[in-house]
Parts: sequence; C-alpha cells; structure tokens
Amino acid sequence: MSNNNSNNCDCNCTKSGEQHDPMSPNLLFIRFSSLGDVILTTGVIKAAHEALPHATISVITRSEYYHIYEACPFVDNIYTIPKGVKFTSYRRLLRHIRDNITFHYIIDLHHNTRSHMLGMCFRTARRKKYTKNSFARRLYAKTKIKLPSIGKHVVLKYYACLYTTLKPLHNSIADGKLPHPNNVSLEYLAPHIHSVGKLSKETLSEVAKFSDNSRPTVVLAPFASKHTKHIQNYTHIMRSLAKVYNVVLVGVSHDYSPLDMTLYAPNNTTTIIDLVGRLEISDLLHVISTANVVVSADSGITHAASALQIPLVTLFCGTDTLLGFAPAYGIYEILEINTLKCRPCSIHGKSKCKLGDFPCSTLISPAMVLEKVSHVVQYKAHTPT
Repeated sequence: MSNNNSNNCDCNCTKSGEQHDPMSPNLLFIRFSSLGDVILTTGVIKAAHEALPHATISVITRSEYYHIYEACPFVDNIYTIPKGVKFTSYRRLLRHIRDNITFHYIIDLHHNTRSHMLGMCFRTARRKKYTKNSFARRLYAKTKIKLPSIGKHVVLKYYACLYTTLKPLHNSIADGKLPHPNNVSLEYLAPHIHSVGKLSKETLSEVAKFSDNSRPTVVLAPFASKHTKHIQNYTHIMRSLAKVYNVVLVGVSHDYSPLDMTLYAPNNTTTIIDLVGRLEISDLLHVISTANVVVSADSGITHAASALQIPLVTLFCGTDTLLGFAPAYGIYEILEINTLKCRPCSIHGKSKCKLGDFPCSTLISPAMVLEKVSHVVQYKAHTPT
C-alpha cells in the first residue's frame, strides 16, 4: 500500500491517542474500483472539503486509479492497493494502517467485505456505508418493478452517506456548506479530474497520422466490463463516423483483435486510429481530454468524459439509465432502446445475451449515433466558454 507522501505512512493523519479539533478531523473515503465509480466519488469528496476546509482528507483505492485523485486540491493522502492482492497481504496492509493512523470518520463508498474490514480497523471512528439499494435494483432488473430508490443517481447515494457520517458536526458546519441530501443538486456533486497523463512518443506519432487535422475528433469507446454492455456494431458506427470525423478507438476487450483500418476508413485515408488495449489510464484520460466528443458504452469512460467536460454520447445497451449511472453533467446525449422487455438484463450487464443477437445494441443504428454526435458538436460550438 502506498500514499502520495511515502510508503512509510508519514501523512498528516493523527496517531492513536492524540486529540483533534472537531473541525479538523481526519476523513477516509473508500472506493477501490471501478474507473467510473471512482471518478464519481470526486465531487462528493470536494463537497466534504468545502464543508470542512481544515479537515485532512484521505482516499484509498486500487493502484491503477491513483491518477483519478492525483493533483486533486481537496485530497491530502492517496493510499493504493495493488490489483489482485491476496487476502493475507490485505490483512497486513490493514494492520499497517491501523498501527500508524487514526481516522475519525470513514465514508465507505464501496460497501463490500474488504471495505468493511478496512473500516473495522478503526473502531473509534464513526463509520458509514453508502446504501446500494441492491434489492430494489435487482428487482427492477428482473421484474421491471420500480421501487422509490430506482432512478436515484449513485452520486446522491454517495453524498447521503457523507451527510450521515458527519452528523455529529452538522451544528458546527456553516449554513449551506453541507446541504441536506434532499436539497443537494447533481451539478453540485459534479466529478472532477485534475491530472491527465502525457502521451508517449509512439502514441503521439499515431495521432499525428490523421490525414485531415481540421476535422473534429471522436473518441469511440465501445467496450465495457460485461459483454451485454458492449456496442456490438461498433465497426459499422466507426465507419459512419469516419466519413465526417477523425476517430480514435480506445478501451479494453479480452476478445479484441486489431482491425485493418483500411477496411473502415473512407477512401483509404487515415481517419481512424486504433489504440485499444494500448493506453494506461492516465494516457486514456489525456486522449479523452483532447477529443471534441466521446462516444461510449455504459462504462467508466462515460464518467471520465463528464469529469473532463467533454461532450458525450452514451449508448446504454444491456443496462439502463434508471440503475443510477447515467451521465448527468455537461453536454451529453443518451441512446437506448426502451421498447425491449429484456432491458435491463441485469444490474451490471451479463457475459451473454439470452436472445443471442444483442438487440439492445444492434438496434442502435450508425445513423442514430451520427445524429447525436452532430448534435453535441454543434451545441458545444454555440455554447459560450
């Protein structure tokens, strides 16, 4: 485990037995993964900083998401856990934290066994876990019955956890600095990314191959964690986009094979660049930050584009906007087929489509995507900066 100061835990957190100012507590936010979920915590953490500007704020996440919190002016310490760490190693890491740091408030925005174990290391801390509403979401996915919590955005659930955790301090926090959850807006909790990586010379040379640099650039991210969330007909969409825009294909897919782009670029000109599986997260953030528009499946790249204030078109295939992860910030459009009774097939998508032909994706035509992309590009062009 590491932090942004050193590996020896020389952060600004108080040690066991020390007194602390109630208005300068040590707060720990827990969100291990995944990319989009981690990004969506940043606006909530910023809200905590605004309510308690003298607090020491720490976060713990998986090592590959370090760059999401890097350079955040409202994050003091970043602790990282390597991907795939063994259970016994995780226990040692927890003991290391427990023996060196005292946290006063723990906001668990992951809510799983490992985050619970971490919280239990600090028995004197006030600990709260965010409410996932798992039963309501699973009921909706299976039966389409909508309980009251369906449709509530996950960042509002994150914020409700923060608000409840800091309840002992409510009377001391200045009016308006920690709004009641019923009064807080999604815009107030907008995610932030303050640091993007620098592209390698190899990637820069790839991007420089675009034959017409005067054309807007579209970042196309068709893959997601589950196969039913993929944009299945992305090659057709890519060919359609390439007639008007430069296209950068990004993402990670376990069954992806590099494409012969001459088959998809019109007139055999260089209008498509394939960077699938070739970018670290920091590099991916850089590519997104330089795009004119992002076209994405329901994945973390959607939320990265929102946090970087890049116009966005998101395709919801096997999942549903009512499950709480829809884009909600900046300039965006959403495409989904609402007439299918099989949608959503599950909360997070599945590895296989029970119908076999992924109608939730294939019924979204390239023309529909092109129209939405054109709309957000034009809207951006007419929006005052």
